Amino acid sequence: MKLTEITARALIVKNEQIVLTKHKKLNVSFMPGGHVEFGETIETALTREIKEEMGVDAKLGKLWAIMENFFKQDNNDVHEISFIYKAEIPDKPIASQESHLEIFWAPLFDLEKLNHLPTQLITPLINDHSKQGPFHFIYKD
Repeated sequence: MKLTEITARALIVKNEQIVLTKHKKLNVSFMPGGHVEFGETIETALTREIKEEMGVDAKLGKLWAIMENFFKQDNNDVHEISFIYKAEIPDKPIASQESHLEIFWAPLFDLEKLNHLPTQLITPLINDHSKQGPFHFIYKD
């Protein structure tokens, strides 16, 4: 089956640390956010996902990047289109609100060690996170 998915992700960086979400079972990390539901704007979806995952209200900034990622998952060909917004969260401890996820701050330079997906986004996150976008990245497996 061929699937197209729209996701919204948050780029939350402070003092060279980035907020990441880790899927405990799959042992992969990625930026907080998730799927845009039908009828929902991308910004509404991202705000909702952050609230669901972390229990905090995020202040969304400018669109940083649009990322297109083509990959295989469960015998499906997936075309994921992600809208990545700079965001800020309250300056208080963060914790996952979902049992299958872990939320944490990590040094930007540790992304490779953390099995961050998509791997192709690691270098732009480390080198270009403070730059204004939007950038457009296309990745194919």
